[in-house]
Amino acid sequence: VGIVGIVASVFQYTDKGPTVTVYDSTTGTSTEITPPSYDGKATPFYCIFLCLAVTVFLEGWKRQQATFACQWNQQDYEKQERTRAEYKGKPDIGFWNRDGDWISLEDLRNRPEFPEKMITNKHARKSFLLFAWGWVVVTTWVFSVIVAALALLAFKVILKKTRGATAAAVGGGLSFSLFIQITNQLYKRVALWLNNKENHRTDSAFTDSLISKIFLFQFVNSYVSFFYIAFVKGTGVVVLGYAQECLAAVTGGPPNCMYELNKQLSWIFIFQILIGNLLEVVLPWFIGRIKICCENRKVKKLGNLDNQKMSQAEYEAKLQPYASPFDDYNEMIIQFGFVTLFAAGFPAAAMLALVNNLIEIRSDAIKLLVATKRPPIAGAQDIGTWYEVLEAMSTMSVITNTLILCVTSTTLDEFFAGQDNATLKKVLVALVVEHAVFILKWAIAKFVPDVPESVRVKLARAEFLRELEIQKALQGPGDSSARRSSKGVDAGYVSEPTDTE
Repeated sequence: VGIVGIVASVFQYTDKGPTVTVYDSTTGTSTEITPPSYDGKATPFYCIFLCLAVTVFLEGWKRQQATFACQWNQQDYEKQERTRAEYKGKPDIGFWNRDGDWISLEDLRNRPEFPEKMITNKHARKSFLLFAWGWVVVTTWVFSVIVAALALLAFKVILKKTRGATAAAVGGGLSFSLFIQITNQLYKRVALWLNNKENHRTDSAFTDSLISKIFLFQFVNSYVSFFYIAFVKGTGVVVLGYAQECLAAVTGGPPNCMYELNKQLSWIFIFQILIGNLLEVVLPWFIGRIKICCENRKVKKLGNLDNQKMSQAEYEAKLQPYASPFDDYNEMIIQFGFVTLFAAGFPAAAMLALVNNLIEIRSDAIKLLVATKRPPIAGAQDIGTWYEVLEAMSTMSVITNTLILCVTSTTLDEFFAGQDNATLKKVLVALVVEHAVFILKWAIAKFVPDVPESVRVKLARAEFLRELEIQKALQGPGDSSARRSSKGVDAGYVSEPTDTE
């Protein structure tokens, strides 16, 4: 995908747009310039290829995820997960049924006589109120971010008029990157506070709820400016008293929303990578070094201990804790959105993401082994709600890219030049292309099994062996059929699959 993206990006910069006449006020001369169109002919094919490649990636991820869960015996982890230490409430007493589902004795006790208690009890009412209050807070933050993003876009207009298009692109990208990082960190604290108030019983439930809160905010925070440039700014809307128009590719040229979208994506994406790596690796290491230096100074003040070295355990105790892989997942998902949602505006994002991830492998290793404490051991059945987020972004990428190609860019202008209702016809073309890509994505997802055949066989045989053991326990040691069944298993009628299977 990265290689195809680079090829599409080359076409995007080499394909020329209409010739414009630029007047130089200092010399009083006019010059004809043919700027890049930023609507490369290869971009539509790249976007279709990317949308299908993302579907193949997600299907492959499900298969690999099922394989790992089977190898590490984690396929039923969430059903057997322990209660969080922070959970406030009575321990849930019950048993596991033969399907692996947890049956609560409290539910069994209440269901026949007082079924309404399961909904109207005090704990349920409190949980619902906390849930509703949490989403009120989330919605308030989302609308606040939208207003702040519009103010930053107006700031870009001021920069353009006073400092030029280049200063507007660089200054706008840097200001948006800093704004995104600061607001993400502030909101994360709010989301954690809300999540702790909801009193989730397991770590999986806690993480899934946190993902839904944080990602909704970060999706709007990270991508609202791109949606605005791609679909709103070119209509001449007025924001905070300033008439909005896209930046021109050359000074004195016509507004070009594809040019501004390309520059905004490139600068913000690059700044996000640099700032993210600094916050992720350099900052924890720096804080750890400060703690170690302070500890050494305190030790020296106690007496003649200059030659006493800090032990490895003492050194690691001063490092920053590694709470969970949540931030790593979140970083990758945001990057996934940059690559897929606006591929038509910045095809080179796939290659930049590939280079960043190759570097990220080593930076994460440094973070885990050098800059932070050892992470706690924790199991997982899958990546949880993150997969649903990836599926949603994959679906949305088809819609955004088809609209950018058919409406925002000038790719279809030569086909509908001079025709009535040209915009409506472009939207109809976008709908046709979108539905065609959705059909191809559905076909790929439909005909690729979610679980590999070897894993399915292993799970089926394990279930069969468990059923035999249950039958033996129920029928007693004197039952002949149970002995015949166990002899059949011992004789090799049921065996673990080989590597070739």
